[in-house]
Amino acid sequence: MINSEDIIEKIKDILSNTNNKKIFDKDVSLALGMAKNQIAQCRIRESIPFRQILEWCYKNNIDSNTIFFNKGK
Repeated sequence: MINSEDIIEKIKDILSNTNNKKIFDKDVSLALGMAKNQIAQCRIRESIPFRQILEWCYKNNIDSNTIFFNKGK
């Protein structure tokens, strides 16, 4: 089963490929429309912000299966 750490790292990979720069937790938070420290809190709590991730995937034409199941485009 994929965990919050894996999902955050997958999002970082996607963002870094798009921006060609090093991506931090605060960058992931901002991309998902969250407060700067919320992704760090998700790591600590081992929680996944499903709604925000699904909205981000939809807006950016990203297959959510890529994020959650390592499958897709």
